[in-house]
Amino acid sequence: MLRLAFKQLSRQSFLQKKKIYELLFERGLKFFYQNQYRNAIDQFELCMSVFAEAKQPKRWEDTKFEDLNCRHYPEQQQIKDLWNNLFELMGKCYYILHQQQACTKMCDYWQQLNPLCAGAFILRAQSRFLSEQVTQIDCQMICKDLQFAQQLDPLNESIAKVYDMVQIQLSKFQEYDSDKELETEQDTYKYNVQEEQQLPQDFMAQFAYQDNDQELSYELDPKKPIPMEVQELGRFIESRGMDMVKTYLQNGQMKEAQDLKEKLQKALIAKKQLEKISQLDFNRPKKKLYQYAQQFGIDLLDPQVQNEFKRIQEQNLEDIRQWLKQNQWNYIDKATQIQQQEKARQELAKLQFKRKTIPQKHAKHKVVKKAQIGLSIQQNSSISPLINLNISTKEFEQGSSLLNNQTQIENEQNCNLNCIINFSILLLATITIISTIYYSFLR
Repeated sequence: MLRLAFKQLSRQSFLQKKKIYELLFERGLKFFYQNQYRNAIDQFELCMSVFAEAKQPKRWEDTKFEDLNCRHYPEQQQIKDLWNNLFELMGKCYYILHQQQACTKMCDYWQQLNPLCAGAFILRAQSRFLSEQVTQIDCQMICKDLQFAQQLDPLNESIAKVYDMVQIQLSKFQEYDSDKELETEQDTYKYNVQEEQQLPQDFMAQFAYQDNDQELSYELDPKKPIPMEVQELGRFIESRGMDMVKTYLQNGQMKEAQDLKEKLQKALIAKKQLEKISQLDFNRPKKKLYQYAQQFGIDLLDPQVQNEFKRIQEQNLEDIRQWLKQNQWNYIDKATQIQQQEKARQELAKLQFKRKTIPQKHAKHKVVKKAQIGLSIQQNSSISPLINLNISTKEFEQGSSLLNNQTQIENEQNCNLNCIINFSILLLATITIISTIYYSFLR
């Protein structure tokens, strides 16, 4: 019944939806107390679907709080009270299951729903330690959350525990930074020499010779997919570029081949650089970049700043598209390419099949035409005897009918004659009998 009611949720009233929510929440709470956290998460995510919709099913970390709260009910305050407990339990479940992004997102929901809740700040600070690689920026954000929590709830003991964990992590970073400074001082001269070199104006060369200071960047996210444009650039170099080099070599144009080969090498360097750029995590700037931005009063975690970096990243991809277009390179994905190859193979098979079947069809048509001509001749030749046969049968039928009529008439006449003879004999017999009786009485 609960599943059927959940399917018809859009037709339900607020009280009916609230009843469904409470039943699902009780079921999830039972799993939570039984330490079955995955089952509890499934029920809690269904609870969220009662009053809100995610962009993708069970992917609440991709849904903003504004989108989550876009439906406005008259009973909106009651919904917020229900969500307050729900976000807390979901955040704890995600934390126990070591799902860092989902836990942080639930804490963001919880904090935006209730800005004066110290538990949301503490749990979000704890969730940042679930990351595979905790950065110094993460530690600074943890300290900020703990400061807010300390102001809201000064007597909370868990704040001190999390703060001790942060101090241990920061001490590790200080040791690492001291070792790193020695390496950076040795490499400074190399970077300055590269900056003083005259950069070529070619688009691909700009990517190849851009600043290689890896510390002025963001952390890489290997889970991010590499854009199709970058992959097509590699395909262009491997196929079209190398074919052009071979053509120059075959024609004896050694200088042109060498120049093109150098350009392709720059393009390969640019491709590798673009692969790194496409996998940057703008939520995790490195320490050197973060400090450099702070000197100019720029917050790298500001959504507007992150959107600007994403726009620059998209502009780089657009430059690649234009570059490939100028070189007359039409790029398609592998799935489409396989479909086109399969379609071409089927069309070729159809053409070969037609070439085999068309001569056989012509031969069959010739045999059929000859047979039709022979039959037409035979039919024309057999028309006259058929007509004569039809005439003779008609005459025979007419003659037989006449004979039958004549025999019937003769039979009727014979019957009449026999009747007359019999009647006359009977009449004579009666006359003789009467005469004998008469003469006997007279005597």
